[in-house]
This record gives sequence, C-alpha cells and structure tokens, in this order.
Amino acid sequence: MASTAATEAKKQPPTFALLLMSQATVTIIITVHQVFSISCDFPNPLVYKFVLHKAFICYYSPFFSAAFNGKFEEGNTQKMELNDVDPKVFGILANWLYSQEVTDAEKKTPDLVTCAKLWILGDRFLMRKLQNDAMRQIYAVLSSVRGKKVPAIEFGGFCRIAANTKPEDNPLVKIAVSMLSSTKKIFDNCADEIPYSILLPVSKNLILCREKLGDYVTVPHEARWGAEGEYFVKELAEKELA
Repeated sequence: MASTAATEAKKQPPTFALLLMSQATVTIIITVHQVFSISCDFPNPLVYKFVLHKAFICYYSPFFSAAFNGKFEEGNTQKMELNDVDPKVFGILANWLYSQEVTDAEKKTPDLVTCAKLWILGDRFLMRKLQNDAMRQIYAVLSSVRGKKVPAIEFGGFCRIAANTKPEDNPLVKIAVSMLSSTKKIFDNCADEIPYSILLPVSKNLILCREKLGDYVTVPHEARWGAEGEYFVKELAEKELA
C-alpha cells in the first residue's frame, strides 16, 4: 500500500508545498561564447548558472529526469552544462517550471522569435506542455495582429527559425504558412523577409484559398488557419512523466 501511495504521489505535478519536504536542487550551467569581448566587465565566455528544484525540472522533462536520476555524470554531480542555449530563453523555461506561464523577467509576453526558440527548447528537452504553452502565445500574438501590420523583421525572424527546424512540416512552419496564407496585410508587409521554403507552401495555400473561398475572403480566422490546438504536440501521459 505504501509503495502504491508513493507511486501515485510521484505522478502528481509538483507544488510549492513539496518544497517544504524536498529541497533537492540541480544546477544548469550555460556558457555563452562572445565573438568579441566588450570589456573586462564582460568576460569571454559568459557563464550563467540556474539552480532549480529537482522535483520540478525532472517532472516536466523526461530528458532532465533521465540525466539527473540515471548513471550519467549528471546523475553523480547533479549538474549539467549546456553550451548552445540562449540563457534568456532558458530563463523563461525556468520561470515556467514554477509558474506554468510563458513570461519573461518583466512578466511580459515574449516576442515571436523568443517563443519560437522556447518551443524548440521544449522539443529538445521533451517538454511537450511547455511547447504547447509557447504555441498558445504564438497563436495569441498572431491572432491579435491579424489584419494589422506586424513587424516584418520580427515575423521574418520567426519564419527563419521555423524553416530551420526539423522536421520541415513542424507546427512552427504550419502556423507561419497558415498566417501568411490568410492575412493579406501581413503577407504584403513581410514577404521580403520570408524564406523560400515557407513561401512555397504559402503559394500553394493561396491557390487553394482562391479556389474555395475567393481572394482573401473575410472569414473567422479559425476557418482559415484553424484553432490553436491544431498546432499542439501530443503531451506525455503522467505515467511517462513520473
């Protein structure tokens, strides 16, 4: 009975009450190599350390759970070094572990590029719920600017990240293609910033839209580029997270 109760408890998402019982932590060390050292006040490379509660990061990430609970070096040291991660984006990930909200240090919604990087980080660390929460933010931002001008550089940066992410039909690409296909002002404003690999499926979508709905007919955006759930990834079951 005791073991069953312990197993069931393990499946539950961690809460702040858990911190009263368990203070075990792990350390994520991120090294950023600068091309140029600005001054002695900014050493090359820069090192960022994130000390996180093990129960939280291991519950939401099978990747970190395997590393810190296994026989790898990280399991012995309870430390992991990451040399190819944006510390700002990882900071948002760390905040999400505790708040379940995708916000930056100022409690603001990150821009499209940052949300795309967060989605990719979630994919790398097998954090499906984080990916879907990042996608909710992306969808919300794109919904709010529909019919208005979106910063071409920001949206272009988002599209380039999407185009460089594997597989080629990933949700980031799908939502970029759908947005460009259904919103004329955004297409006209951002076309020069969009990589060819995304413009090609956009052109195919425009042909289909014209055949079915006419040229940019005004309809609810859900009918044009689907509800946000269409861009979600399948989240892991609790037993897989435990």
